[in-house]
Amino acid sequence: MPLKSQGVNRSDDSGFIIRCKFITVPGKQFVVRRFAYIKIPEAFEAEGIKFAPKRVIAETAAPLGPKKPLMLPLRPRPSRMKRQLAATGKER
Repeated sequence: MPLKSQGVNRSDDSGFIIRCKFITVPGKQFVVRRFAYIKIPEAFEAEGIKFAPKRVIAETAAPLGPKKPLMLPLRPRPSRMKRQLAATGKER
């Protein structure tokens, strides 16, 4: 049975989403779907229909340049248990 188009589902930023359906014997739906995913773009290309490639433009608010090094304390932090004992005055 041929592929049946259900038309345009929605528009995307670089094209449109189409819906279609087909009937297969049990267990063959994935093979037919893969075949359809290959043939649909080929059909658009054969008809001269082209889509814009997806583009992502990222802007940064920070100036581009050398960053200041992150300064971390060199002494180790006391464990949570030691901090709790120190707060209660029961430090060993």
